[in-house]
This record gives sequence, C-alpha cells and structure tokens, in this order.
Amino acid sequence: MKTQHDHHTDQTLKDLIAQLGMTQREFSQKTGIPEITVNSWVSKKRMPKLDSAVSLAVCLNCSLKTLAKSLGIDVSNLPED
Repeated sequence: MKTQHDHHTDQTLKDLIAQLGMTQREFSQKTGIPEITVNSWVSKKRMPKLDSAVSLAVCLNCSLKTLAKSLGIDVSNLPED
C-alpha cells in the first residue's frame, strides 16, 4: 500500500520530520523517543531497531521502505509486497 510520502524517494529522516511541521525535539516529545536517539538516527550515527522503525513509519505516515531510504539504506533489491 502506498502512502503519501512514498513518492519522495530522496528525502532524509530530517525532511520527513520537517514535513510534519515539527522539529526533532517536538517529534521526540510526540513519539516519546528520547531526543538524543532521534538525533542519532537523523545524523545516521545509529539505526533504529525494527520495532522502532515500524513506530517511526507510522508516526511519519510513510512506508518502511521510504523510511529505510531516508536513513541511507539501499532498498533497490527489496521486493514489493
């Protein structure tokens, strides 16, 4: 199922958060994810665990594939559902 952000293939996690009209701090407060953790994902110093990635995708209203791309992960060989 395509969501509204699936056509934005070159966006970063920072871009996806900004599309919500939020700062990283506000996103952290909304999701309950510590700001330092969000910052580490945005800066690509760390990657979210799968359960966190699912929660992020829901909050960002995007697919896991779009989220993975935003984190710099090559998903070109990932099959479509």
